[in-house]
Amino acid sequence: MKKLLLITLLSAPAFAETPHCVTVTNEMLIVTQCDNGTVSVTNSKTGMAVICSSGTGADPRCEKVNTNDDK
Repeated sequence: MKKLLLITLLSAPAFAETPHCVTVTNEMLIVTQCDNGTVSVTNSKTGMAVICSSGTGADPRCEKVNTNDDK
């Protein structure tokens, strides 16, 4: 369920216009910043992701998601 939420949050900008995004990775972090104001930071070691988005002139909204399975 949490992975579905993450996919939904990351896909939301695609339903409007297709944004131009840049992704940078290192050993543990994946950072993606898009020209529509969306930024996501994923830590592959901990399984945590933070997704932030902001409309023009609006305050950013951020969601913290644990992508690890609860088994």
